[in-house]
Amino acid sequence: MSKIKWLGLFVMLLLGQTLLGQEKMNPFEIEHRLTATNKSKPSNEVVNSEAASSTNPFEVRRNGSSVSVQPERKVIEISPASDAPQPHHLMFTALIAIIPITFLFTLFREYFNLAYQNVISGSNLSQSLREYTSKAILPTNIWYIAAVLNLGIFLALALRNSGSSITQNLFYDVLLFIGFMGALVLLKHIVLHIIAYVFPVQKTIRQYNYLIILFGIVLGVALIPINIGLLYIPDRLVPILLWIGFGLVLASYLVRSLRGLIIGNTLFVSYGFHFLLYICAVEITPVLILVKIAFLFTGKS
Repeated sequence: MSKIKWLGLFVMLLLGQTLLGQEKMNPFEIEHRLTATNKSKPSNEVVNSEAASSTNPFEVRRNGSSVSVQPERKVIEISPASDAPQPHHLMFTALIAIIPITFLFTLFREYFNLAYQNVISGSNLSQSLREYTSKAILPTNIWYIAAVLNLGIFLALALRNSGSSITQNLFYDVLLFIGFMGALVLLKHIVLHIIAYVFPVQKTIRQYNYLIILFGIVLGVALIPINIGLLYIPDRLVPILLWIGFGLVLASYLVRSLRGLIIGNTLFVSYGFHFLLYICAVEITPVLILVKIAFLFTGKS
């Protein structure tokens, strides 16, 4: 009986020690590390909620702050070619050059043939002048206007292909040069009529005035294929056409001046000073003005 009593007392003491041991702290648990870890690291729920709230796939969070990383974009700069003419400007310029001459060849072909024959040979110049003053004045002057159009177009295209422009628009440059050449030609004929009125050289002035018209008609027709070529051919062939065009203009001017000297050879004796004054004021000065204007717009001094 005493043994059973002592055994029961021992079991009760053992159970009491077990209960007291459970209340003690686990020796493998480090309280300060656990607290620091819980304070420094957010819970999985917080991380997941922050990730869900971010809609930018390129946003990266560093040290609690969000840094947005934008993807690198390649920027391609396109500079418009301001010196490139618009297609409709090319078309309008070509129509101005072709359409008047086409109608004139259809309606008044014989007057161009007459002008060409007089440019090649001056033997029938007096007879052609009489026909001009009687019945051919209107169609011949229409041919002359069409020639002035093509000369203005050529000068505008020559300026554009030299890298310069007055209005920064091809069609406007063409209209400007057509008006300029028309005013220059009109002024020249007005001066000739004034000279014929002041001095007794009416017959010689009429012949020379008519000669200018004939050479202008032939030159205007010769410039048509050059103008069309300058509008549409590749850039590497442009200098060749420009040299051909300027060669035609220079050759026409020199041959016409030589023929004019032959017509007015009798004026050297009677009106030598006035003849030289006319040559300098009306023939040489306009050419020098055109050359100076071309140098100014091409940047040459």
